[in-house]
Amino acid sequence: MTAKGPPSLENPSRRRLTAGLTGTALTLGARPVEARAPRTAPPTSPPARPTEGDIPLLAFAEQIELTARDLYRVALDEGAAGDRDRVLLTGRDNHQAAADSLSAILGIDGTGERDEALFEELSGGFTTSDLPAVAEAGYALESTAVATHIGLIGQLQGTAGANTIAAILMIESRMCTVLADLQGLGDDDAALFDNGAVALVPPAAAG
Repeated sequence: MTAKGPPSLENPSRRRLTAGLTGTALTLGARPVEARAPRTAPPTSPPARPTEGDIPLLAFAEQIELTARDLYRVALDEGAAGDRDRVLLTGRDNHQAAADSLSAILGIDGTGERDEALFEELSGGFTTSDLPAVAEAGYALESTAVATHIGLIGQLQGTAGANTIAAILMIESRMCTVLADLQGLGDDDAALFDNGAVALVPPAAAG
């Protein structure tokens, strides 16, 4: 002891206890906040297989592809290809392959048949030996198919069908470029990049 009084001694155990209690209070005070935090449901993955609502949409797309295949056949039978037969043959074969891909997804739900009304409506443009005229009709056909498939993708739930339609429309978009060139529009930006075609409407939606 000195003249100034006894030295101030702090109990280390008391200091640790105080710090521990303070930390505990902070922790306890934070727990209600955590408990009140909203719980978010885990994201659900879309189905791979077509849903019941997908089936008529994919069957509609299959019919469009089979119709396009047969329209190119008409032009080939008319002799429109000439020395550019590879273009029309490619168009025919691409649409057959697209229909086959859709049929593989649909199974027994596929129709395996073209849309007769659409075929009758468009066949006049392909019933000629004039290649530029066929290219014009084919360009309109492919543009309509692309617009239609874009609309279908927005309605499909199953990823298998949506991915297949996306792959098909990419091929048909490239075909538009080839057919534009056959018409002499290879330098026309509007013909190459703008699609003003109106999408076809599935029968159920139209009804």
